Amino acid sequence: MTEDTSPGHQNKNGHLHDARFCYNSDMKQKEGISKIVTQLVILAAFVIIGVLYFIFIRTPHVSQTATSSAGLTVNQIKDAEYTLPGISGPFVFNASGEYATSTLQGKAGAGVSITTRATLIADQTALGDLNGDGSPDAVVPAVTQMGGSGSFYYLVAFLNENGQPKETAAVLLGDRIIVNSIKIENGEVIIAMMDHGPNDGMARATMPIVKYFTLANNNLTEIDPNEKTYTSAKLGITFSYYKNSNGQSVKVSESGDKISVNDQSVEVFSKDPADTLKEAIQKRFLAGYSPGDCFVAPLQVAPGANPPMPSNFVTAIIDYPPPTSPDKPFWYNSDKCPTNYSATNGISYFAMDENHPDRFMFFSIGQYFIDGNASGTPWQETIKVLPLTTPPS
Repeated sequence: MTEDTSPGHQNKNGHLHDARFCYNSDMKQKEGISKIVTQLVILAAFVIIGVLYFIFIRTPHVSQTATSSAGLTVNQIKDAEYTLPGISGPFVFNASGEYATSTLQGKAGAGVSITTRATLIADQTALGDLNGDGSPDAVVPAVTQMGGSGSFYYLVAFLNENGQPKETAAVLLGDRIIVNSIKIENGEVIIAMMDHGPNDGMARATMPIVKYFTLANNNLTEIDPNEKTYTSAKLGITFSYYKNSNGQSVKVSESGDKISVNDQSVEVFSKDPADTLKEAIQKRFLAGYSPGDCFVAPLQVAPGANPPMPSNFVTAIIDYPPPTSPDKPFWYNSDKCPTNYSATNGISYFAMDENHPDRFMFFSIGQYFIDGNASGTPWQETIKVLPLTTPPS
């Protein structure tokens, strides 16, 4: 009888089964190794794809063009052109930040000439928004020498105009002082420096001081450190406030189209520039209200009192008829008018800057004032309207 030795069968001694088992084991081992290699290749491919994803997609790439359009750089400031107060200019600084002017006629007498040397301290450049337009501007100290022992330090401000620095203002900091640090916070320039103490000669500056400046009307103006400036690029307004007013700490916050100053506030609304303030209020708040119940009226100012806003502002209120009974308070009929926007026993009013007729504001002040500066001007009377690219709602 012939033995069947085809696969799947075994002889009586079982040798063919053992051989096939060994063959299958080798194949399975090789297949297992192959699978592991394939899995490793797939895993490596996923790792490479992930790395490339984070490098080319998730990781932001900043080009020189993007940097220039978003903010100024120290190298741009080094090459910028500007004028210092009291010195003929403008000065064009070279790559080292220095420039020797042509000879100037001095004041010591006829024929006396003075060569002024100005040095830009570029490594102390501070970047930040100075005018509330959302673009990073720059301030940098500069020192001048005119041949004598004096070294006069200035603070120079550059505004960002389409990614290029434009010198806007400069102010003298002092003679032979030491500038320790400069930063821009909330539109204010804060300088930590050493000045001359009462027992210091001009060659020594040992008294630490901090100075605060703000850019207003293209001038760097020193301000009280307690006086803060709040600027909303979104709403296009800026104002000052005293951080400690009448014994209370003042906090400013912004939400939507409303800025709160403690429990007082200003709300900004968009409008058709062709509409008057009265027309804008009627369209926004009085649609559907009876003109006999609610109407727009001028804000009344007490005799001898100053108007609450600069001369370029117009003001108004939502008013209502007085009560027929003398026993009722004057705001008795206010419940027929828009809640929170009608005249009450507290100070509240609408205002519009005629130079920026695309917006109007509503101030809710109440029965007390929060100082805007050391002279006691209320914060709402310091408000300024700025150009706006995206109108509020």
